[in-house]
Amino acid sequence: MIQNSIFEQFVNFGLTALVGFALGLERDMAGSENPHAGTRDFILIALIGSVSGYLSQFFQSPWIILGGFLGISSEIAA
Repeated sequence: MIQNSIFEQFVNFGLTALVGFALGLERDMAGSENPHAGTRDFILIALIGSVSGYLSQFFQSPWIILGGFLGISSEIAA
């Protein structure tokens, strides 16, 4: 079972959002040809991955990570 406090989880999710923001910002500043994947998208993808990883550990089920991956994949393909 996970022993982290709620504050530590918010810090972890905040760092995840910060990394997603940095990647999205770098992509925006580089002048990418694909206008669909910007800063907001990278933040959401990073947070979905982080939350699905946390829930997978909490419920001890690898299927949650697969569900998160399939959800992100379906959004990218659409």
